[in-house]
Amino acid sequence: MREPSPLIQTPRQRSLAAGGFSLLEVLVALVLVAIVLISVYRLYSQSILMDRRARFDTVAPQLARLKLAELERAWQEAEEIAGISDSLLLPPSMLEKLRALRR
Repeated sequence: MREPSPLIQTPRQRSLAAGGFSLLEVLVALVLVAIVLISVYRLYSQSILMDRRARFDTVAPQLARLKLAELERAWQEAEEIAGISDSLLLPPSMLEKLRALRR
């Protein structure tokens, strides 16, 4: 039998000779890339949420301690300026609670 002329080829012979990718191979590759990108996006968004939570858990106690220190300083300054005892400024029940906190 005679070999077909290189100018007259079937579509299959032309695609094999060209050495390119088929449409199915390209679609499978795109699906795999999409799956990887979606996974990376989910991990990234979770890491951002965890970072925000960690910042809150770190900053909130620091701010509370700072505010408590400011209140204690203001209390001490008020006592020094007024020159009077605590009993004149606060009701007795509040005084007992404050004295318990100072211990």
